Amino acid sequence: MNILVIGSGGREHALVHALSRSRLQPVVFALPGNPGIGSLATNLPGDMMSAETVLAACRDHHIELVVIGPEGPLAAGLADRLRGQGIVVFGPGAEGARLETSKDYAKRFMEKYDIPTAGYQTVSSFHDMIEAYRLPIVIKADGLASGKGVFIPQTQQEYEQIAQELFVRRSLGESADKVVLEERLEGPEISFFYLISGQNYRYVGHARDHKRAYDGAKGPNTGGMGAFTPVELTPQDEAQIESIIQKTVRGLLAEGIDYRGVAFIGCMKTDQGLKVLEYNVRFGDPETQVLQALWGDHLADWLLQAARGEAFDQAPLADTAAVCLVICSQGYPGESLIGQTISLGSISEATLYHAGTALDHGRLINRGGRVFNLVSSAPTIEQARRVVYDNVDDVKFYGGWYRSDIAREELEETT
Repeated sequence: MNILVIGSGGREHALVHALSRSRLQPVVFALPGNPGIGSLATNLPGDMMSAETVLAACRDHHIELVVIGPEGPLAAGLADRLRGQGIVVFGPGAEGARLETSKDYAKRFMEKYDIPTAGYQTVSSFHDMIEAYRLPIVIKADGLASGKGVFIPQTQQEYEQIAQELFVRRSLGESADKVVLEERLEGPEISFFYLISGQNYRYVGHARDHKRAYDGAKGPNTGGMGAFTPVELTPQDEAQIESIIQKTVRGLLAEGIDYRGVAFIGCMKTDQGLKVLEYNVRFGDPETQVLQALWGDHLADWLLQAARGEAFDQAPLADTAAVCLVICSQGYPGESLIGQTISLGSISEATLYHAGTALDHGRLINRGGRVFNLVSSAPTIEQARRVVYDNVDDVKFYGGWYRSDIAREELEETT
């Protein structure tokens, strides 16, 4: 079987890794891929946002399954275009992708189908936002904003400055044509992942990521500085997330959406139980990098079953822990210092996923803010964490940095 993975980051490297060890023994291609992916699959040049480019790759390489990694191509309707040409695709169409591409749509969906979430109000002008002022609050741009669309003001002045940025200066453009003002919840976050195939679904793991740039959950938000699994869940948590996924699937069916992809349900564990913060319609990054340790050799089967609209086999997840540490470029999450030569030592008992690398005349360089994901799986989080930090000094490039406290709080809570 020939499988094409769309994307070029650490998430896609982890997906390629999991697919390459699958029982179906697929031949894997990636468009455009990255140097790390190239050790496991054939990288194909081209623009992943171009449906014509992807269609040509499918024809040229006799692709039998396309797996779409990032949200951008999903939002642009790539899955719809490919399915229209008879190609089997893992990833929702543009209508299903609205759960991620519009915060307002997602909130209305949750409200309609009785899915627990924070209270909210949607505004579409500077005047309306100023009139709606209150604290505490979370401000979210309605559309995709590359991780830059969430704000938590601490004062009225900060709130008004954010309103100016979004509606007057238009710093996020069309992504902030509408803005969701959301009740601020308190509690730890947990991300749950399900594959959906029409009316069928299966659980594929949960994780917690670290969003803030610096140790102690300080500094600006990022795309994710690390992640770990598992998180301690109570029977009540498990019952609540089961209710949430059931209502989500029923809601999609009621809306006439034939959803064939992953549902990434970001929740907060509050005093009132789990509440949904957001939906994402693609695998998380860096959560995928730890979840792959749970999937054994089953991923290709599961993604193919979802893409074909079939029932899932119920092969169990591996009973293991995993920790991912993200290694970043100097300046991230702001303007990053790129083009630096990378030196890799001998990585032991861990896997190094490439997230933002490139080859420059045979020289491996950093080309993005998040450069590598160093991952280890072990019987316990403590063991996996120790292996990751024991190996991190074998990844060297000028300006490279990382958080020193990934998964540490979880260890302190459990001990």
